[in-house]
Amino acid sequence: RLLIQGHAFRVTGLCAGTNMILTQMAFVSYADAQQLLGVSGTTSYVLLRASAGTTGGRLVALYDRLLPHTHLLTQREFADNNMQELSDGLLPLLATVAILGAGIALSVLTLLLYSAIPERRECYALLKAIGAPRTFLYRLILQQSLAAVSSGVALGMAAYAVCAPITRHVVPVIVLSLSPAAIGMVTAMALLVGVTGALVPLQRVSRIYPA
Repeated sequence: RLLIQGHAFRVTGLCAGTNMILTQMAFVSYADAQQLLGVSGTTSYVLLRASAGTTGGRLVALYDRLLPHTHLLTQREFADNNMQELSDGLLPLLATVAILGAGIALSVLTLLLYSAIPERRECYALLKAIGAPRTFLYRLILQQSLAAVSSGVALGMAAYAVCAPITRHVVPVIVLSLSPAAIGMVTAMALLVGVTGALVPLQRVSRIYPA
């Protein structure tokens, strides 16, 4: 039993698919909703189901003529409008976080490779002295950079696989989903960060004098 605004309610069941990231949905009767909101005779949305053989578009066209002051939407249009509002409000924040994370990753990777070069300065000089071409040294640095970001992506995926089920259980409000497209995008961006992060160390290796 739940007490909401002085009214007693009983939870009769749980359902899936009602978590909208920023909002969670609960279902009550129409009369109870009016009582909780303190309004009567007002309806925000009415759900219409087309009979067999009638398309949603045909139903919208029919009611547009019957109810000229009512805005009708198909299920797809309604869902797209909600996704557009979510995208306008939440995605810019997530994009900002992603850009900051990429910048930090790029800085850390560049510093890691840049600081590792002095420790192996003699090795690079020796390789140059015995005739290793510059492209070989560049490929060596690039491989180190890509290995670092690849291991980071693999570690992140493993951490997600372990933590996601625990998070869903502890904090069910949070929606977690990792699609193959998202994995591919993250991997591609990580490789781009790896290539970019190797540019400054490559310049330092090119200035090492073999003697």
